[in-house]
This record gives sequence, structure tokens and C-alpha cells, in this order.
Amino acid sequence: MDIINFSKINLNENIEILDNIYFQEDSWRVTVNQSEHLVFKFTLGNSIYDHNCSDILHLVKMLSYYEFPKLIKLNITSWYTSQLRSRQFINAARTFLFESGFVSKEMFSNITLKQCTDFINNCIEDVKNDVDGSRFKLTSLIKFFDSWNNITEKGLLPKEFDFAYDSKVIINDDLRSEIYNLIEDKKNPWKPLDSLVIEQVYSEAEKYITLFSSTIIKCSNLLNTRQRRGEKDTSSLDSIREDGRTKHLFATFRDMEIPEISEGIKLFNFDEKKQKVSSLGYACGWQWRTNIDIGEVRPAVIKLKRLCIFIIGLFTGLRRREIASLRAEPTFTRNDSEYLNIIRYKTASDSEVGENDTIPVPDIVSKSINVLIELFKDNRKSLNSNYLLVSDIITKKQFEKIKVDTISKDIKEIVNEISGVEDAHPHQLRKSIAWLLISRSEQNIDLIRQLFGHKNYGMTLRYIMRNELMVSSVIELLEHNYTEDLNEIFDAIRNNKTSGALSQRIKERMEHQKYNGQILPIDIEAYVRESLKAGIPLFISRVPIGGFCMKAGDETSPPPCMKNEQHGLPNINNCNYKVCEHLIFNEESVKNINSQIKYYENKLSYLDTSSNDRVFSYYENEIIEHNNLLKRLKLSYSKNNNHTKGEII
Repeated sequence: MDIINFSKINLNENIEILDNIYFQEDSWRVTVNQSEHLVFKFTLGNSIYDHNCSDILHLVKMLSYYEFPKLIKLNITSWYTSQLRSRQFINAARTFLFESGFVSKEMFSNITLKQCTDFINNCIEDVKNDVDGSRFKLTSLIKFFDSWNNITEKGLLPKEFDFAYDSKVIINDDLRSEIYNLIEDKKNPWKPLDSLVIEQVYSEAEKYITLFSSTIIKCSNLLNTRQRRGEKDTSSLDSIREDGRTKHLFATFRDMEIPEISEGIKLFNFDEKKQKVSSLGYACGWQWRTNIDIGEVRPAVIKLKRLCIFIIGLFTGLRRREIASLRAEPTFTRNDSEYLNIIRYKTASDSEVGENDTIPVPDIVSKSINVLIELFKDNRKSLNSNYLLVSDIITKKQFEKIKVDTISKDIKEIVNEISGVEDAHPHQLRKSIAWLLISRSEQNIDLIRQLFGHKNYGMTLRYIMRNELMVSSVIELLEHNYTEDLNEIFDAIRNNKTSGALSQRIKERMEHQKYNGQILPIDIEAYVRESLKAGIPLFISRVPIGGFCMKAGDETSPPPCMKNEQHGLPNINNCNYKVCEHLIFNEESVKNINSQIKYYENKLSYLDTSSNDRVFSYYENEIIEHNNLLKRLKLSYSKNNNHTKGEII
């Protein structure tokens, strides 16, 4: 379809913007590929508001349309990005236009420059004060003003929808820099990326690495034969002509088979364009010239590089410095697994001399390495460098490898482009797989299987635990988030202040210094490390009654919360602390058990003789079962501590 110019369209008509998708619909269901769809939802959150604010929604829809891949902005190549932009426009329209009372197109012209700048400044203050959602609100507003201004300047909006101000006046370069630094300061590298974010970026990376990389590499290599950026006369670097020195490239690009990034949308638009240009060499003073715009290639190279870096960081546990130090060498096969040579630095401030090591990597990492080897082959040769990652533009400084800060920027930008998360940090990648491993929800385990291509969770766990860097990340994450809880458990067990069958088993392991045939020092890190290296899933959680649920390994008798559950996952709704042997009881839980007994005794005392017998029976059974639990705990505690029967913690 041709690009729609909404300045020439009646918005009340049901315009077809894509095949079988119409402008007036409340949501647009876009086909990304045969098995995937994305939905653009246009709502301010209340159907009454939406009905009365149709002009706001019309504006959001028009701006969203112009963010479609390869339409107005050729650097937008992903429907994920387009969907994110639409969400940002909805957010800005709700918080700025609607809440400020600009609910109709007639009122848009009443917006003052001061109202725009004041709103931006208020958003900045909210970010400084860590108000929930403030960062997304601020970045959404910036994107909204920029796009509204850009589309207005292109004359693609009806006049009454035009934006009166230059967004660079509302948010100048200095303010943009201040906002960038502010968001950087608010980053939390300890917070793992959300599983949905990982899934979205991984999905895009897989497509680019497996389906599009060969085309991008071919185009990049062809263009490397031309004059490089940074040299003199760069005016024509973004186009090639049918005549002159680039005619051979023109024919190659024109006839090239270009894959589709989604149905009907190609990775590159290498279409011939004729334009009238002045020429002193012709009597008439002008001529028709045929060009192909190749300005899309470099953004695609950068995106492919960033996606490869994301994949390497996610699956290896390497630090930024270790990624930057990778050599341009493919992975190698050993014992039916792919391995990668690395240089490991024990700390970020370690000396220049690191330690050579090898780590197992999944197939997608091997492919990423191979893509980067080919993508920067010419640049590497020009720089006389053997590093995997070098700059895509060769400057006078002749850096032989990529800067560490560039790794941070690349990961941040690609996550932001695809998911809208503005504060991604390379350190988060080291934590994300670790978090998925110990957060054993059904969604996370399924994502782990998808990422590694394994049939079961245990196989993935054993695979990852051969990588000491990933083991360290798991332990680091557990220590940061659960050190207090874990210390409480182990100290209580060691000092005989707990009860329960699991408590006794751990106590025996500690006393005998053994665990599954391996020495187990009485130390949290050692316990976790030995469990994980042995391929034993570890699950730790507080329970409502107090105390802890702690399950290590796949035992033949599952706890009540996992009986009849698919995938072997705990279901908190089925927790039965009265009979479960995987609970460690402490003082808090014993007090709560006594409180439960008093609660049911009070409930029983309120019943009269006409009450249902089943209610009587239920309360009586609860009292009996809780009393029996207390007796077992007292007996266990007495045996462990050689106290008289009846004592309790």
C-alpha cells in the first residue's frame, strides 16, 4: 500500500491502513509472521472518555501509523518498536492532553509552550523522586512531542491536528542530556530484566541472526568497497546512482533478493527513485537521475551488532570488559557441546592480564559469534585487529576494539527500542538467566526451555551450571536478595532453633559435612554452589504460616503444593504446612500455629446447636491437626536438643 497522507483524508471514513485493518477500529491486530500477531490498543482507559475524546485517539492513531516499520522512518524495522511507540503515544495523550483538558482538535491550538515545558519539568521532578511509572511517562512525552512535531513538518496531518511548536525548543539538547543522565543514575543493575522483555528481545535477535544476517552482511561488505565515512566528500554515502562510479553497485542492490521482516514489509527498500537535478553539463540545465537509497544499511548493521551483543551477554554471564575482550574466533565443539574461549577478569578493576578459560554456550551464541566475525571482517583487517567487536566506523584514533561504555550503550538501546525499558544495564543480563532459574514459575521455566531449546528444566540447569560465571551469578543474586533469609535458616538449624523433618535432614548433612557424595562446608555459598553444580533445582520461599519452604532436588515424594501439578511447579494455594516435610518451622511459625488453634476454637464457640454438622467437624479437625503438628514439632525439638518433652522454641 502507498503511504496514507491524513491531511487529504476524511478521518470519519473507515480507511484501510493495512490489509483488513481499518483506522476507525479500537484495536489493530497486525500479523508479524504466520504464528505471531501484535495488537495496537487505542483506549484512554475508560470507554466514556474514549467516546468523548475521539480526536485524541485519532491523533494517537495517526502518529502510531507513521511509526510502522519501513514507512516514514526507515530505521524502524520491528513491529515491537511500532507497538511500543503506540503505547508511548497513548500514555502521553492520557497524561498530557486528556488530563490537561485538551480533548478536541479545536483545543489543540490552545496548547501553550509554557504548558509543554512545565509538564516536562514536572515529569523530571517525578523521576527524581522515584514516582512509579515516571520514567516511562517522561520518555513517552518526549517521543510524543518529537513525533507530533516531525509529522506536522512533513504535512501529513490535517491542519487542525498540527503541533505548533518545535520539540527541540520544548526539550533542548542540554535538557535531553540532563534527562539521559538522570535516567542513567536511576538504574538498578540488581533488578533482572522482566521475562517478557527477555522474550521480546530474544525473539527479535533470533530472527535477525538466523534470517536477516546474511543479507545485512552482504550489503555491508558491498558498501565497504566505497569511500568510508569520516573521509572527504561524504555527501553521497547514503545513495548510489545508476550511472557513474556506483553503477555496478546500483545493479547489484536493485536485483538483490531482500527478505521480509513481516508480511509485505521488506528488510530494505532498495527501490529506484528518479529525481530532477540541476546540471551544468546539459543545455537545459537539469537532468533526471536514478538513485537507490542505501541509508538503511548502517542502522541495520548496528541493530544486528547490538542483538548479537545482547545474546552473548545473556547466555554467557560475561562482564562488559570480558565481552569487549573476545577474540574473533568461532566456538568449538567438545563432548557434543559448543564452547567459547574467553578471558576472565575476577573483578572489574582487575589488572590487564586476565585468565584464559572456556565456557559452554548454546547454539544461538555460536551463531552470534559467527555473525560478528563476518560483519566486521573488513574493519578488523583495516585496523589490524583480532578482536571480535570493533567500531563500525573507522576513525583516525584507530581503536582496535570496542569501548566498554559502547557495550553498555548497545544493550541499553536495543532493549529500549524493542521493549520500552529505558534503564537496561549489562549487569542485568548476568542476573536475568540466574533469576529465571531460581524463580520457578511456569512462565519462567517455559521461557528457559525456549531459550536453550531443551526438553526439560533439569537439562538446562545442568547445562548452565557447567559455566562457573553463571553459577556465580546465581549465587550473587541469591546472596543479594536472600542473604538475610538464608542466614536465618542456616543459623537457626545450626543452633537447634528449628523443627521439622527437613530441618533435621539439613542438620544431619551439616554434621556429616556431606551432600550428594560431595563435601559440603557449612556455608551458604557452598551449599548453593554444590546444589547447583550437581544439577539440583533449589527452591526457597517464605510460607504464610511463618518459617520457610526449602526444596532441593527432585524427590520421589513431592510436597502437597506440587502434587498433581504440571511441570513440577509449586502451587501456593495447595500449601499444607500441617503435613509437608519440606518446611522449616521457627518461633514465628509456632506462634502462628497456636494462633490458628485459638482462632478455630473461637469459631467453634460461636456455633450454636442448629449449625451444620459439617462446619462443626471442619473446625474440630483443624484444631486436632494443628495440635498434632505442635506435638510433632515439640517431640522433634526435644530429641534434637535433649530437652524435656514439652519444651518449644
